[in-house]
Amino acid sequence: MPLPAALVDALDAHGQSHVVAHAESLSADEAARLADALSAVDLPALAGAHRAALASLRAEPDEVIVPLPASAVVSRAAAEERAEEYRLEALRAVAAGRVCGVILAGGQGTRLGYDGPKGAFDLGLPSRKTLFQLLVERARRVAALADDALGVSGSRLPVYVMTSPINEAATRACFAEHGFFGMDPGDVFFFLQGVLPAVTEQGKLILETRSSLALAPDGNGGIYAALDKSGALLDMERRGVSFVHVLAVDNPLSCLGEPGFVGCCVARGVQAGNLCVPKARWDERVGVAALRNGRFHVVEYSEISEDMAKRAAATGDRLEFGAANICNHFFTLDFLRNVVVPGMRATHHAARKAVPCVDDPAPKAPNALKLELFIFDAFPLADRFLAFEAPRESTFAPVKNATGADSPATARAAVTRLHAQWLASAGVALAGHGDCEVSPLVSLAGEGLDLLFERGAVVTLPASIDVARGAALLPLSGSLGRSGRAGRSARGARDGDSADGSARSTPAPTTPGAWRVHLDLARSAAAAGGAAPLTYEVVPEFSVPSTAELVVRALDRVDLARVTPVEALFLLSELKEIASGRKVVGRC
Repeated sequence: MPLPAALVDALDAHGQSHVVAHAESLSADEAARLADALSAVDLPALAGAHRAALASLRAEPDEVIVPLPASAVVSRAAAEERAEEYRLEALRAVAAGRVCGVILAGGQGTRLGYDGPKGAFDLGLPSRKTLFQLLVERARRVAALADDALGVSGSRLPVYVMTSPINEAATRACFAEHGFFGMDPGDVFFFLQGVLPAVTEQGKLILETRSSLALAPDGNGGIYAALDKSGALLDMERRGVSFVHVLAVDNPLSCLGEPGFVGCCVARGVQAGNLCVPKARWDERVGVAALRNGRFHVVEYSEISEDMAKRAAATGDRLEFGAANICNHFFTLDFLRNVVVPGMRATHHAARKAVPCVDDPAPKAPNALKLELFIFDAFPLADRFLAFEAPRESTFAPVKNATGADSPATARAAVTRLHAQWLASAGVALAGHGDCEVSPLVSLAGEGLDLLFERGAVVTLPASIDVARGAALLPLSGSLGRSGRAGRSARGARDGDSADGSARSTPAPTTPGAWRVHLDLARSAAAAGGAAPLTYEVVPEFSVPSTAELVVRALDRVDLARVTPVEALFLLSELKEIASGRKVVGRC
C-alpha cells in the first residue's frame, strides 16, 4: 500500500527514499505504522545530527585540554569550611520552592539480572528499599530540613523522573503501587526520553522490519529536549523553580537537592555545576571535569594521556585531572530554557554498533551509527561553572554490574560503612555482623542520631533504622529501651510511613523531644535460622497503650509459626518485662 505522497516527497528531498522502496507490498496496517514512524522523524534535524556525529568521530589534534582554573573548583576543604553557609543557602531555596530534582531513570536493570526499571531494583539493603525509594525519601528529608531550618512548614522538593519507551509504564506503576514513596503524587512529574533513528555511515535511515525503523535512545543528553517537549520546563516555571538538580538513578548515596552542592552553586551564582569525586586511581576509566579549548567540559579518560592522568595538582593532595564525573549536575532553569535547549541541537556523538535490520537480522559487525547526546555537552555553553569536590565515600557507590566492582554488594558495603560511622559518632555501638542502614527519613547525613540514642546504646546487625509504620511495636531490649532525646532535627522522620515509604494518616508530634527508638520484632520478620535484619523504629512518644493492649497487639503482629526457638525465648522474656512494669514501652 503506497504511503502519503507528501511524506514520500519529503523523504526523497532528503535522500531517504530507499525506505519506501517496498511500500507497495505492505498491508494497510504495516503502511500506517511505517508512515507514523517516518512522519515522527525531523529529517533536517537528523541530517544535522549526523554531520555533528561524524565530526565527533574524527580526531582533533589541535584540541587543548587543561585542568580547570582554581576559580572554577570548590575543593573539599573549601566546601567543608563553608558547609553550614551552603547548607542554609540551599534550604532557604528549598523552603521558597525554588529547587527541584530530576532523576535520569531511562535504563533497565538488565546488567543486574533484573527485568525492570533500574530504579525499581532492590539492592538487598536491610530495609529492602529500591533506588527510587531511597532517592525520593532523601528529597522528602531535604524538604523537612528546610522546614526545620526556616521555621516553616510544607516545604516541597518536586521530583521529575525521566523514563524511556521500554520502562515508562513499569516506572509509573512502581511509583503508584508504592504510594509514590510518601511524596505527594502532584509533586512527581514523569517525562519520556527521546529516541533517534540509527543511520548508516552515509546518514541513511535503517529499517528494522519492513514497517518499522531501527531506533535507539538519544542518550542522557536527550534530557534537555525531553524536558522542553514534555512540558516539564513549563511546569518548573509554573512552580517558581529556579534551580534544577539532576542525577542518575543508579547511585544509592545520591541526594536530590543535596544541600552542600546546591547551596554552593546558588551562593556562587553559577549557571551550571558538576558534583565530582576524587578518582579512585589515576587510570580509573571515568570522565573528568576539565577545560577543552577554553570551555568547560567533561573529558573522557581516553582523551587524556598517561602523563596527564598521573600528574599531581600543585597542592600535591590530588590529581590534576582527578575530578571524576558521576552524573550529578546543577543548572539554573533560565540557563536550561534559554541557552541549553536551543544550543544542544548540533552536539551529537556517534557510536558504531551492530543494529538488526531487515536486510540482516543478526549482524556480526557494526553496520550503523547510533546517535546520542551527553548530558555534560551543556557545560561548554556555560559562562559561569563550578566543579564541587565531594568525598567519594559518602557520595558515590554506583550499581552497574551484577557482581564485582560497582555491584549491589559494593554499594551495600559503602552504605554500611557510612551509616556505621554516623552511628559511631552518635555514641552507638554495633554488635554482630551484616549490613547497617539508616533511613533517609531518619537522617540525611548523620544529623540527629545523637538525639535519638543514649550514648552506649547497642544496635545489632544486620539492622535498619527507620520511621514507624504506625503499627504495633515491641520495646527494644538493652540500653536502647530508654527514652530518646530527639529535638527538632528528628522532625523530618514522618510517623506513619509504611515499609514502602508511602505515608499513613497518623500525625507527627508537634513538640520537640518526643521521639523514641524501639525494636519492632514483627517488622523484623524472622527468616529461617533467625538471620533476618532487625528494624529499629523511630516513633513519636505519645498515645502509649496499656500493657494489656501492647501484649495483644504485639502477639497479633508476630507470625508465631515462623519464630525460631531462640526468638520465642526472647519474645517471652520481653513480654515478661512488660508485664512486670520493668520495661519501658512506647507507642503501639
